[in-house]
Amino acid sequence: MLWLTWRQHRMQVLLTTALLAVLGVVLLISGLGAADFAAQNAPATDCVTDTPACSSYIVGMNELIRPVGELLGWLPLLAPAMIGAFWGAPLLAREFEHGTHQLTWTQSVTRRRWLAAKIVGLGVSVTLGGLVLAGIVTPWLAAFDVPPTTLTTST
Repeated sequence: MLWLTWRQHRMQVLLTTALLAVLGVVLLISGLGAADFAAQNAPATDCVTDTPACSSYIVGMNELIRPVGELLGWLPLLAPAMIGAFWGAPLLAREFEHGTHQLTWTQSVTRRRWLAAKIVGLGVSVTLGGLVLAGIVTPWLAAFDVPPTTLTTST
């Protein structure tokens, strides 16, 4: 059953993997640029008060984060719709168009087992994709943190 699920939906899985790889490269380039900017332009003094050095540093980091940050801001809103449109609709359409839902039920596969294989197989793929996305975005966001040398504690 898992082999059949893979054969039917491998294009969606491979396309999603490719999109995650492209997003990872974009975030890597953006994060490395932000880390380089931080290494060269981080203020030497503490950023407790609003100084010109701190203001220019923060403005520069905001300019670096804005293009990719806007993309990531829209991602949680658009991703579910895109997954539904490009994964969910073809999933159901292909099943009924090719009649594989009836084929699997005639091959001593119960409906419950067929549904479980579909949900588990594709659900695990989507969950792993979400975890990979979180693993890509988290280090990218860390590149935009204020360097520890500019933080002070108020006592």
